[in-house]
Amino acid sequence: MPWPLRFLAALARRLGPVEGWLSLVGLGLAVLALAWSIEDAGWTPGAPSTYAPVLVATAAGILLAKRVPHQGVVAATAVLLGVSVSVLTASRALPPASVFSPTLRYLAASLQSSQAQANGIPAHIWMLEHLSRWLGSMQQSWAAVSAGRPAPGNEPLILAILLLLWFVAFWAGWATYRRHEALVALAPAGVLLAANLFLALRGTVALMIYLAGLLLLAVALREYTLRQQWQRQHVDYSDELRLDLYLSGIGLAIVVLTVPPIVPNLSLHALQRAFWQVVQGPAQSAQTKIEIVFPALNRRPGELDVGAATADVLPRAHLLQSGPDLRQRVVLRVSTGDRLEAMPSADYRWRQITYSVYTGKGWTNPQADTSQRYGAGESWSEPPSRGRRPLQQRFDFVAAPPAWLVAAGDPIAVDHPYAVHLRSPGDAIGLEARYAQYLVISEIPAVSEEELRASSGALPDPIASAYLELPPTVPPRVATLAQAITAEAASPYDKAAAIAAYLRRFPYTLDVPAPPPGSDVADYFLFTLQRGYCDYFATAMVVLARAAGLPARLAIGYAAGDLDAKTGKFTVTEADAHSWPEIYFPQYGWIPFEPTPSRSELVRAVGNAAIDAELPARLQTLQREAWRRQVERWSLPLLGVLLLLLAGRYAWVEGKMRRQAANPWQLAYLRLERWGRRLGITPAPWLTPHEYTQQWRRWLASRPSAAALALDIDALGTGLERRAYAPPAERPSDGEAGPLSRRIRLRLWRMRLLVLRERLRRQDR
Repeated sequence: MPWPLRFLAALARRLGPVEGWLSLVGLGLAVLALAWSIEDAGWTPGAPSTYAPVLVATAAGILLAKRVPHQGVVAATAVLLGVSVSVLTASRALPPASVFSPTLRYLAASLQSSQAQANGIPAHIWMLEHLSRWLGSMQQSWAAVSAGRPAPGNEPLILAILLLLWFVAFWAGWATYRRHEALVALAPAGVLLAANLFLALRGTVALMIYLAGLLLLAVALREYTLRQQWQRQHVDYSDELRLDLYLSGIGLAIVVLTVPPIVPNLSLHALQRAFWQVVQGPAQSAQTKIEIVFPALNRRPGELDVGAATADVLPRAHLLQSGPDLRQRVVLRVSTGDRLEAMPSADYRWRQITYSVYTGKGWTNPQADTSQRYGAGESWSEPPSRGRRPLQQRFDFVAAPPAWLVAAGDPIAVDHPYAVHLRSPGDAIGLEARYAQYLVISEIPAVSEEELRASSGALPDPIASAYLELPPTVPPRVATLAQAITAEAASPYDKAAAIAAYLRRFPYTLDVPAPPPGSDVADYFLFTLQRGYCDYFATAMVVLARAAGLPARLAIGYAAGDLDAKTGKFTVTEADAHSWPEIYFPQYGWIPFEPTPSRSELVRAVGNAAIDAELPARLQTLQREAWRRQVERWSLPLLGVLLLLLAGRYAWVEGKMRRQAANPWQLAYLRLERWGRRLGITPAPWLTPHEYTQQWRRWLASRPSAAALALDIDALGTGLERRAYAPPAERPSDGEAGPLSRRIRLRLWRMRLLVLRERLRRQDR
């Protein structure tokens, strides 16, 4: 081995823990998986990164476990360090390098002249300013909470999360190297990680990484305890036992990391759903109480995205006063499973989310919605197929994807894990899934105007209670107008069509003012403004429909976009951001309408039983696609890791043989012994090289094609003996051993393949 490598290996042994570097790798994976999971959940917007505090806490736990035996001192030090690091992190008082640089120059200049001045802000000034500002915010939050008011900022919640992470990570580092028990050390981190994944409805990749780290740590600590036990009992052991134990642990970790993502039956999403159904009520009750104190707690993903509605803002308000550049900003591209000739006549709407609560100023959804988690390819509901047809879509986002999945009609299944947010059973707000590329199966309306006119039946109670309500801010003249528009309509569909036709008479423009304070949006648009953009038209139709006794809701997303006939893909830009109303029909569910005059009127396509029967087959295809995508995603990294393990194993064994061999001939002989173990020609300790090579000749005698190999093995045995016992003048050159060894190994590889083929033939018989 070259001397730089020997130096690095010696340095690693000197600096590394006696428990082995693998213990640090496993511990680091576990605690970093916890930090990643917390950051991915996004509990507090704008919170500082948790990676550095977690690593510092783990390092502090390791150092105190190695250096401080008294547990009382360890506990006091952990509390002091934890509070200090958490406060410095939460207040962002740790200066960046740009602050330290002028400070160091100032100190260097001060050694030469007492009159030198710093160029920039000294580090201590930076820290004091940030700490004082943070303490002021904490005092305001404490005063607000003491008075029964919500905290004005998220500083208390950030501090609480950092302190919790500190003590969990500190315990992991301390217990690992003091108690040498992997499960005891990482149990708090595992509980916190699992709770975060279940409550935040995030993916299980962080959990897989944590379990892999736990396995590696358990293997490393087990090897250490066995080694200590053997040394106390004066038992001689081989270093190969350590390698075999390490490789088995790494192999199990690879299985944990790769098998669940590529085998759908091993998915943890079913367990997540069962757990969430049990804790959903208490968790949401606790969340509501926490949000009273910490209003910055982020658990409604869609309301943080541009274009999502709030109680006081319309969902597509960002379109107002915008210029023609919106047409140049591509958001996504979509391809569907429909035939190209059918696409121009199809009325696609890429829906993102629906809203049920109209406030008079904007739109929102009930706070008491429920969430359920589903795996890739899993269907979240059994949708009614009457008047619907399945549609497969492939989305490719050019811009940053939103937190809510975009799909046509009612999305049923996605080739990625997702969460569905429900107002009531079967009534989805939207699907929470943030992916740049995905495949989705939806059911879209395929019902004629005649069928909709003939629709009849009682409204379900959840629909009637949620989609007919109007706030008291809506003036009575809106209801009067609704009755006048629908007076001659003979069916609910005719009423909805009459309202849409009435609104399409108003001009479309983005150059409109916002509603004046205290006014109702629908009333202002219908009686004062009488022009506007999609939000005004869609909101007005929902309000008029509800006033006329039709269950209605608002949907937002994108219009179809521009179809490229060559690629068969729709290009959707920011100018295609759209909102539209949907009316509920008892036999057919939610049906979209188009009151905005800048968009073409919807064409009602008719479905048939043959198309409806395709849905189960399409869902199976989607599941196979999800599985194939996961295999493609993980196969290359898995192959790389396996090749790395094989290379490491080979380097370890080869290095060990090189250290044992006194010359190239002995190294070639050790390689032959290793091959003998593989092929069943075990080298006994009492056999001389000549006797062992004769054993090879007897084994090769039954194989006529191995005559050349037998001669090479005889030459190796003879050369080894002559190298050891012949006079110096008659000894073979060391340079002859290398080519001979390579020739033997090449022929042994061929021989091994023949042996394997013979074993397979015997098994077939």
